[in-house]
Parts: sequence; C-alpha cells; structure tokens
Amino acid sequence: PVGISFYTFQSMSYSLDIYKGECKPAKSFIAFATYVSMFPQLVAGPIVRWRDLEEQINDIDTKVDWGKMSLGIQFLVLGLVKKVLVADEMAEFTDIYWARTEDLQLVTSWIASLGYTMQIYFDFSAYSDMAVGLGLMLGFRMPQNFNSPYKARNISEFWTRWHITLSQWLRDYLFIPLGGSRGSRIFTMRNLVITMFLGGLWHGAGWPFVVWGLYHGALLVVAHAWRGTGVKIPKVPAIALTFLAVVIGWVFFRAGNAPEGFGDAWNMLRAMFGMQGIEHLDAAGLSEWWRAFKTDMKALGLDSKVPLVLLAGMAWCWFAPNTWQISFKPQLWRALVLALLLVYVILKFGQESPFLYFQF
Repeated sequence: PVGISFYTFQSMSYSLDIYKGECKPAKSFIAFATYVSMFPQLVAGPIVRWRDLEEQINDIDTKVDWGKMSLGIQFLVLGLVKKVLVADEMAEFTDIYWARTEDLQLVTSWIASLGYTMQIYFDFSAYSDMAVGLGLMLGFRMPQNFNSPYKARNISEFWTRWHITLSQWLRDYLFIPLGGSRGSRIFTMRNLVITMFLGGLWHGAGWPFVVWGLYHGALLVVAHAWRGTGVKIPKVPAIALTFLAVVIGWVFFRAGNAPEGFGDAWNMLRAMFGMQGIEHLDAAGLSEWWRAFKTDMKALGLDSKVPLVLLAGMAWCWFAPNTWQISFKPQLWRALVLALLLVYVILKFGQESPFLYFQF
C-alpha cells in the first residue's frame, strides 16, 4: 500500500515511546487516529513522532489560525514549484537516459546521474514542504525534513540534513539501542553499518537498495575514522567531495527501481568513469562538439536546454536558501508572487507524475 513504510515507522515510534515512558498516550482513540492517519504526511513523510504533535492534537484548537494558514499556503505553493517546475523537468531527461544506460558515455552518464540527484531532492523535499504547508493550514506544526543537504561538508552532516525525520528515527530506535557510539571505534562502526543496512532495506527489498544502505554505512565509517585524524578539509572541497559521494550512491538507489537493477547501475558507473567512451572525441572544437551533442539530444527527443536546467537546479541547491530559511511575511507583493507562481504551476500541469517516495 502507498506509504506503508512511513505509516509503520510512525506507529512503531508511538508504541515504543509510550512503552519507554517518554510521552503519555493519546487522550482518546480519535486523537490517536488523527495522529497515525494525518493525510498531509502519511504517504511520504516527514515521519512525525507523537511527541511532536501530542499537545497540538490533545488540545486542538478548532479556530482558524490565519498566521499558520498564510505560512502554510506559502509552503504549499513553493513545494508545488519545486515539484512541477524543477523535479519534473529533471525527470524528463533523466528517465530517457536511464532507460538506455548501456549506450551512455561520459557526459551523458553524468547528466543522468546529476539529473537524478537533483530530481530526488526537489521531488522529495517538495512533498515535505507541501505536507508541512497542509499541516499548517490545518493548524499543526510538523518538523523540518530537509535542510539544504547538498551543502553538507561530510556524509555525517549530510544525514543530519537529508530526510531528517528518518535519520532521527534510525538513530533513536536502531543506532542507540545497538549501543550507539558508547563502545570502541570498531563497535561504533559496526552499529553505523547495521543501521544504514536496515535503512536501505526499509526503502525496498531489492539488492540495489541494500547496497545503497551499505555504501552509506561505509561512508559513515570512513567519516568517523577521518574525524579521528583531526585533519580538516577546506569548505568548498569538502562540500564537493561529499556531493560526489552522494551522487554515486544515488546510482544504486535509482537502479532499485530500474528493470535491470544492478546491470543499469554497473553500466552507469562504467560510463561515469569513461569506460563506455567519451562523446565526439573527434570534434574539431568545442562549438563543433556542442552541435554534435545537441543533435544527439534531439534524436532522443530532448531539448538543448537540458544542461541549463541541470545547472539551474544545482545552483538552487548550493546558493539559494531552503524553504525554512525564507522569511515569510504577510505582504501584498509576496501574495501576488505566490499567486502568479501558483497559476504558472497549474498551467504547467501535464501528464501524471507521482512523487518518487510514494512507492515507499
């Protein structure tokens, strides 16, 4: 069923927190049902703990809070913008390239990999923003789920910025009960790998998801060991290295939904490292190379704007504030901008494009 993984984790956290005495049970069955079936975030997160909503649900105020309503509308519209104008644009060329991984070469493989890296962030964070927005419109404040993850300087920081509520769930209900970091370095590393392995398995039973989880577990082990050396990498190289490591990980994650699974992941990685060739090496210059590359894209039904769309998405990730950092104030010009964005998004609606995390 849609959203079963999120529903399961949310229900488990309620039972475990009550059992450990960390919070009190809901005052009524209606309050509990409201918590576990809250539709804005039910199918794709954020994973909301009972402690986050306990007071809000038990002492619910049925009066409309126009401040929350205004803020909620802004979150909702910006989420729609991220989904329709960015994530779906990335999906158009990403899906085409991923359908033919055996034919990709150096440049096209990186466009496909970076495109999916942008797509999954804007798609998933868009849903989280919309869920938070709808929650606010109903009078509930939900936790932040994304905090500019591609600005992280190391993989440990990435997991404090990406799908924050899942990271916290894995930390509190898996990593810490396993012993956390309260033992030797080897013991801590073991716990990291087990936690990420199970995190990968939560996303799907396919082996690519398991490998993705183990891969991130290994990266966390390396990051943990690196901290012990005391050597610090400058900010820009650290962000770039972390980002590249995450991009490679997304290859396995994307392959979890591909017909060929590991075959597609292997082809993509080979192409990314130049083992399937480099496009138009015989071109006399950059302009001739670009003309030939545009011809290739046109043959696939793609527009030459693809690299520009990709660069715009990456610039947004690295240089723009995230939704939670934007100062929302009830001003006329802001309302007009949001209204225009909403109209444009509605006009852009095309074929059905479900959120990526609906499958989990």
